[in-house]
Amino acid sequence: MFRVLEQETKDSLTLEVLGKDLNGLFTNAAKGIEALIVDPLSVKKEMVRKFNTQADDINELLFKFLSDLISLKDTYQLVFGSFQIEVSEGERSLFGSAKGEVIDRKRHKLKVNIKGLKRQPLVVKQEGNLWKARVVLEV
Repeated sequence: MFRVLEQETKDSLTLEVLGKDLNGLFTNAAKGIEALIVDPLSVKKEMVRKFNTQADDINELLFKFLSDLISLKDTYQLVFGSFQIEVSEGERSLFGSAKGEVIDRKRHKLKVNIKGLKRQPLVVKQEGNLWKARVVLEV
């Protein structure tokens, strides 16, 4: 699950993400990013992009993974409609895949142009039975 919190400034949005485990949290964060960019239901699953991301901690891992998604949109005009993500037990690596396609401006109505992420206050934490993260997006 994800939701956009109140927009603090005209240049940023805050995305709050929840997941029952880290795999769900990272999957929901990716879905949230893509849903802000384009309607995920309009994205055909024509190609698969694999991810293998390493980081020193869980916060940096989420930052790198989501930054990679934004970079793929900016560099290759790729958008994704589904994700399969697995975060390692040590919370320092991520393996997975995303299915999507190249942006088709005739079919895809682009919504928010996400330019990047802010490192702070990105924090991943467990609260009770759920994992939670807040991600500030530069728009």
